[in-house]
Amino acid sequence: MLIYPYEDVREYIALNWTKECVSSQWLVFDRMYKEKCLANAEMRAQGLNRRDINASVDYIESINQMAKQKDPFALSIEKSLHDLRRGWL
Repeated sequence: MLIYPYEDVREYIALNWTKECVSSQWLVFDRMYKEKCLANAEMRAQGLNRRDINASVDYIESINQMAKQKDPFALSIEKSLHDLRRGWL
């Protein structure tokens, strides 16, 4: 008799689905950063003096901007950070 590991398969599928969702959501911020860097490079090619974009600052600003637009993923990041500051996690 073959016993199907239902709980293990269910957990595996759930974890992979979560990983894919989070990864694709982070890609939005990655694309935004990349577009800004490309725009900076184009401006430099035109002879304009542009500072390098600080990735850490840009990601935080992008998350804040998307949270103001009520993006669910950005809002969850903000909530997690506020909870961490309060020691709730």
